[in-house]
Amino acid sequence: MTTKIARKRNQLFYKSYILVVLASGLVACSFFGGFGQPVIPASAQVGIKLGSAKILGYFQLNDWVEGVSSTANLTIFEARLTETDENEIRVFLNDGQSTQYVGALSDQLQLPGVKTLFIDFGSQRCIIGWVSPEIQGKLLYFHIERPEADKPRWMEAVKESTIEKNLFIVPIKASDQPDLWDFVAMAAVQTEESLQRGFDGKGSFYQVENSYSPPLDVSGFYIPISIQK
Repeated sequence: MTTKIARKRNQLFYKSYILVVLASGLVACSFFGGFGQPVIPASAQVGIKLGSAKILGYFQLNDWVEGVSSTANLTIFEARLTETDENEIRVFLNDGQSTQYVGALSDQLQLPGVKTLFIDFGSQRCIIGWVSPEIQGKLLYFHIERPEADKPRWMEAVKESTIEKNLFIVPIKASDQPDLWDFVAMAAVQTEESLQRGFDGKGSFYQVENSYSPPLDVSGFYIPISIQK
């Protein structure tokens, strides 16, 4: 009986948590879009096979990075490497005036099936991510938390971002105090099936997850990028 009561409390807590997250706007807009074939800068094509690049999508920046062009975006593409014949996912920036290579996604968070790239724009940051189609279920959200000792402020330490076409972006605005996101306490991927499983009390709310103790130091992951405004 005690176990059933505890399980019910956990379900009610998580339902309340989801509602609060949605109401507070912590579920980031995906900014996902598709367009023809943008010109990939030469710096982003180093080491890839000719003709192998495929645009996966892009994320607009002007909704959360102040003062940038309405066309400024981060474009994500996949290409096959010449040396290893493996696929790699890369990102380049188009700030409306020029394009520049940012970097390649990698297994930074040690989260199965998830690759990320941490970017620092100065007063704002973001995390670009890709989720493998091999993760079972209908993908919903990417969840990430930073450490927060003050329990009443725990919502400030949580971000959830919609996963669309296996891509997501986590904006870290100036109001989020970006330096606080030098450490990560937990990261996870939620699917429709895992969410239902959690509500039913049959397991975790997440399909894949990783908690870091001590918190993972990601301060060295951020790639500094300058945007023309």
